[in-house]
Amino acid sequence: MSILYDLPLLGPLIEMLLTVVLPFLVVLSIVVFVHEMGHYLVGRWCGIKAEAFSIGFGREIFGWTDRHNTRWRVSLLPLGGYVKFRGDTDAASSGATAEVAQMSPEERRTTLNGAPIWARALTILAGPMANFILTIILAFFLTFATGVANRDAVIGKVAPESLAAKAGLRPGDQVLRVDGKEIDGFRGFAKALEYPGSETKLLVRRDGAEVELTADLRVPAEVARVAAGKPADLACIRKGDVIVGYGDKPIRSFGELRKAVEASGGAETVIKFVRNGETKSAKLTPHVAERINPDTKQPERVYQIGVVSKGGLGVAPQMLPASVGQAAVTGVAMPYLVAEQTFGYIYAWITQKVDGSSINSLIGIADASGRAASLGIVAFLQLIALISAAIGIMNLLPIPVLDGGHLVFHAVEAVRGRPVNERWMEIAMTVGLAAVLLLMVFATMNDLSPLLAKLSAKAC
Repeated sequence: MSILYDLPLLGPLIEMLLTVVLPFLVVLSIVVFVHEMGHYLVGRWCGIKAEAFSIGFGREIFGWTDRHNTRWRVSLLPLGGYVKFRGDTDAASSGATAEVAQMSPEERRTTLNGAPIWARALTILAGPMANFILTIILAFFLTFATGVANRDAVIGKVAPESLAAKAGLRPGDQVLRVDGKEIDGFRGFAKALEYPGSETKLLVRRDGAEVELTADLRVPAEVARVAAGKPADLACIRKGDVIVGYGDKPIRSFGELRKAVEASGGAETVIKFVRNGETKSAKLTPHVAERINPDTKQPERVYQIGVVSKGGLGVAPQMLPASVGQAAVTGVAMPYLVAEQTFGYIYAWITQKVDGSSINSLIGIADASGRAASLGIVAFLQLIALISAAIGIMNLLPIPVLDGGHLVFHAVEAVRGRPVNERWMEIAMTVGLAAVLLLMVFATMNDLSPLLAKLSAKAC
C-alpha cells in the first residue's frame, strides 16, 4: 500500500477530488434534486403517478420502493437526475408507451400524457419553479445572516498589515472623497481606487470629524493565481511572480497592469516579471473575456491575461442587520436578476455583440464550485443559489426536450383542442436534442480550449 502514496499523481488527484469534484457533485445533486422534487410533488398533487425518482443516470447503486410504488434510486453517473412518470417512454417524458393506449380512462388519468393539460403544465412548470424557490430561500437566509452593506462608504473591517491599515483607515470610517472627488457608496470607493496614484488623498468622517489621509494605495502586481491555459499561464508566469513591465510601460501596481492590458487592444506584448530576484520576460497575447458590466448591466468584452492579484486594499464594507423585509426583497429579486443577465447575454450572443466564450459546461461549473468552496460556506451557498436560478431559467427556454419545450406543446394543444401530431413532436424533439447537444459541445470546448492551448504550447 505504501507504493500508492509514492505515486506522483496520487496527491494532486486526491486534492482535485476533494476540492473540485466533491463540491461540484454536492452543487449538482442539490440543484437537480430540488428540480426533480418539484416535478414529483406537483405531479403527485395532480394525481400523476411516478415510477422512479433518480439522482444520477445509469445503473442503480442503491434504492428503495416506497408505499406509492415509486422507486427511489441513486445511480452510477451523478451528473443529473430525473423523475419517470407512469407511462413515459423515457426519463425526458418525450412520449407515452403503447400500454397507455390500453389503459382504462381511470388508469390513463394517472399518467403524465393522460392527465388534463392543466395538470401536465403544472407538473412540468414545477421543476423550474422549485429551482427559483431554492434560490429565493438561500438568498433570504444568506442576506438575513450576513446583513446588508451600508449605503454609504463606511468601513466595516480592515485587515491587519493591509494597505488600508497602513493608510490609517479604521473600522467605522466613512470615506467622503478620493482625490477630491465625492464617493457614492462603497462600490464607488472601490471604483475610485481601480487605478490609484502613488499618493492618494482620502477624506474620511471619523467620530463626527473630517480627517484627511494620504497614502500609497497601489496594490502590488504580485500574482496569487494563474488561470490554466490563459495567456499568463502560456507565458510561464507562476504564483508569486511580480509583474514589473508590460510592453514599454513599467508596472508598479495591479491597477497599472490592468490598465496596460486594456490599452494594448489585444496585441502581442512582452511582459516582464521578477521571480526569486531574477527578472524574466515573455511574449503573450491577451484574450478577450466577456462579462456583464455592473453599471450598464450589458455584456461587454474586456482584455485579460489570466492572473489574480495576491493583495488588495484590505477593507470590507460595514454590514448592517437586515430586516425580514429586506431579506425577502433580496431573495425574490435574485432569480429576476439572474434571468435579466442570462437573457441579456443570450440576446447579445444572437446579435453577435459577444462570441459566447463565457458559456460554460459542467467543467466550468465544477471549477466554479471548487473555487466557491475554498472561499467558505457563504460563497458556496451563494453559488448554489445562482446555479439553481440559472438551471430554472435554462429549463424554461422553449426548446423541445426541455421543460419550456413541453410547455409550448401543451400551449399549442390548448389552443388547437388536440395534441400536437406525434410525428411533428418526434421531429421537434430530435431537433431540440440536437440543439442542446451542440450547445453542450460548444460550452465544453469553451472550457477545454485553455487546457488544449496549454498542451500545444511549449513547456515552461
